[in-house]
Amino acid sequence: MKYFLVIILFIGLIFSQSGENQTFKLQDGTVIVGSVQEETETTFIIQTKYGSVTLNKDELVRTEYEIKLKTGETFSGIKLSETDLVIKLDTKLGVLDIEKSDILDMKESGQVTETGEKKSGKTTSYQRSYSLFDVLFGTTSGSSAKDIEFALGEERLIDTFFDPTAYVLDDGTLYLSGLSFAFGLSDKLQISSRWVDYFWGNFNIRPKYMLFHKGNWEKESALAIGGHFHTYWQPNKVVWKTGNVPVISQNWENNDPVKDTTNYNYGGYFPLGSDIKGSTNHCFDCGDNDGLLDVNETDDLDFMFEFFTAYTFSKARKGMRGRISNTAGAMVQIPVAEGYEWPYRIFWGTDVDITPQLKMVGEAFYDPFFLDLNHRTNDDDCDGPFECIFGSNYTYKTSETNEIKEDKFHSVRPIHFDFGFMYAVNEHFRFGIHTQPYIISFYWKF
Repeated sequence: MKYFLVIILFIGLIFSQSGENQTFKLQDGTVIVGSVQEETETTFIIQTKYGSVTLNKDELVRTEYEIKLKTGETFSGIKLSETDLVIKLDTKLGVLDIEKSDILDMKESGQVTETGEKKSGKTTSYQRSYSLFDVLFGTTSGSSAKDIEFALGEERLIDTFFDPTAYVLDDGTLYLSGLSFAFGLSDKLQISSRWVDYFWGNFNIRPKYMLFHKGNWEKESALAIGGHFHTYWQPNKVVWKTGNVPVISQNWENNDPVKDTTNYNYGGYFPLGSDIKGSTNHCFDCGDNDGLLDVNETDDLDFMFEFFTAYTFSKARKGMRGRISNTAGAMVQIPVAEGYEWPYRIFWGTDVDITPQLKMVGEAFYDPFFLDLNHRTNDDDCDGPFECIFGSNYTYKTSETNEIKEDKFHSVRPIHFDFGFMYAVNEHFRFGIHTQPYIISFYWKF
């Protein structure tokens, strides 16, 4: 009886495997999903959900893949089969059994017929879009890049907006943006710097070292540590401050100026180390808070050390539609000057491949020293175009009679969000947009 049950289970297993659904692609773009019921030299009889169909083998196309190994080797061929450990690839060198643990990247490179003929029709031509105009208006011939199977997008992020990931640039790679640059000194070490800060005397350098990087194209993880040294730090961090200051307002009586002094209580979030004084030329018809305070950022902080760590976990999306990467990290900024708080941040970043060139990027971070754009004060006498557009890096309330407490700022929260996209226009140029400053960013990679 036991042997009989084993035989029944074995037969059931055979039939279950033979009835496994497969995907068949035709040269005209038709896609058939079903199980092979019968095979001849020239045809397949496929059992689908809607009935039985006969397919001519010379009308079928197969997907060709390009596989890059960790050793630097690259193979191109037809994927014959796949297990949890091995991919069997039919190449010009013969049939190769490639271990998944050795694969760095895998992507679709085209389609061929059963006879080995390369196809270049509407559904099989995967010409890359080389401009943002092509993406927006569809001027590039061939199928959508979203239909291409790929394991790794063209851009592996070294930063999620302004916060680090665990990845570093490849050895000898230069990354240049409108504000900063980065260079890969080795496969584990990169240095970067905000070159725009050089104009006001802040020489700064940001090394990042990848402690480990393990896994393969299906799943991988990495851990990095680093720091950022500043010689002249102008912090964009805020702290809660409250106090009382005299404010001088000027009126006119009988064509003569008359100055009045009124004491105001204030409370709000101000730049770290800033000096707060009452205005000496407050206008008579200004709003409640307009121009009441003079906020001057400090020049005394000078040197600052920042330390950070980041852990990134990346996983291939189902059906080889790129990857989803998640990064958890933390950083702390330490001013050399005594008496100042140490700003810190805890963050979680995510990026998702939409196409080989397009990424959707998001981040949530806990930072009680950061102000969102909608909370920043817009003064009539703003300094420079960026402050006029984005507002000053502070917000406050005033009162002649009442003390200003922190619970008056219910909308100012320590948890913040950022969201945007990055697009690889070509091999070298990247374009990004997101919701927190800076809104638009450009990158060149060489």
